[in-house]
Amino acid sequence: MEERHRLILDRNLVLIAESMDLVELLPYLQQEGILREHHVESVRKLSPYEGRLELISIIKRRGPKAFGTLCNGLALSGQTHLVEKLCCFETTSVTVPTSMGCSAAAFENGVCVGERHSPVPPSSPIVLDKFYAAESLFCSDVPTTDGYLERMKVEICNFLPKDYNENEYYKNSSRPKGLALIINNHRFKGMPVRSGTDIDCMNLQRLFTQLGYVVKAKRDLSTKDMIESMLKFSQEKEHAKCDSAVVVVLSHGLHGEIYGSDGKLISVERLILFLDSYHCPALINKPKLFFVQACRGSHLDMGREINARDDIVRVSTLIRMVTLDENDAGDLRKKIPSQADILIAYSTIPGYVSWRNSARGSWFVQAICEVFSKYACKEEVLHLLTRVNDVVATKMSACGHVQVPEPCSRLRKKFYFLPGHYE
Repeated sequence: MEERHRLILDRNLVLIAESMDLVELLPYLQQEGILREHHVESVRKLSPYEGRLELISIIKRRGPKAFGTLCNGLALSGQTHLVEKLCCFETTSVTVPTSMGCSAAAFENGVCVGERHSPVPPSSPIVLDKFYAAESLFCSDVPTTDGYLERMKVEICNFLPKDYNENEYYKNSSRPKGLALIINNHRFKGMPVRSGTDIDCMNLQRLFTQLGYVVKAKRDLSTKDMIESMLKFSQEKEHAKCDSAVVVVLSHGLHGEIYGSDGKLISVERLILFLDSYHCPALINKPKLFFVQACRGSHLDMGREINARDDIVRVSTLIRMVTLDENDAGDLRKKIPSQADILIAYSTIPGYVSWRNSARGSWFVQAICEVFSKYACKEEVLHLLTRVNDVVATKMSACGHVQVPEPCSRLRKKFYFLPGHYE
């Protein structure tokens, strides 16, 4: 390997150790003859962080073609943020599938040299490398969920809460309980793929089906597609016969906004508006539950030890990577605020990243499936989400980072899923 290539790897070692996704990269490097089987095994037996460092150590010893092949592998696996940092001065070319975001033959070392697709509108002040936040990292060390779908079974509700009455509890005994829409964005233009999101989607489909919902999942939606899907969902006639509704969004995100597969942003609040009392009268007075698995900023939470100072670090600094006016006072008819009866469960707090394991899914969705399947039969939703907070907050990534979700409630009553209970 040339000395200049060694220097490039050394200068970006922290970025590589924190963010390189090995799931698709290792097989490619082995296929191209850069790695042998014993190399792959030595990397895989280590923690994700240490494995990446070991891979770079091996690459440096694998000859003059190793660096160029690494760049090609990063491009083919959608790791554009690393391609731009490591390979921007090289001249070899690679063909990348159009699903990566550019035309098939318009890549040079994985960097699109023809038509480029910006992840945000040109007028946006957001810098690309700040977007690639830790939600897309393979830097977690959570318990494996292999086979979890087969083992997950929602416990049935055998009795109603002792103090149940319609004034304090939402009715949720229709068959089905309601409709559930899952927006699952996996591939994007100009951004890393969200490896592991399909695991989340399958887990959630199974969970909400067992909870009594009719689930529809949609994959890789642009912002326009998300708007159209939410509009269609809000107009479903079945809502009138159901007692509740669920929407799940799995995507990249930033500061209260969600990325579509086209790399454009749409605010979470805009999606929520489709189910408010003005736009979806069939769900007036009925609980609407939103679950959002996405980053909400670029901060990493390092947690806090007893007697230790706060240590919160920006992603951009650490690894340089890649959101009612009172005007009816004269009307004396009884009204409900248009934004009432809504619950939004965010995977993380404002300004912070959300962790997802490329092979096992996100911490947040794993916790929801674990907690809801066991306790939804006897606890109301805010209690469930408090349990989810605890499960997620006690996890730690292999890089030493932590996370805590944030439920935001506009509910007026207590809400129970009541799995298995129908009238």
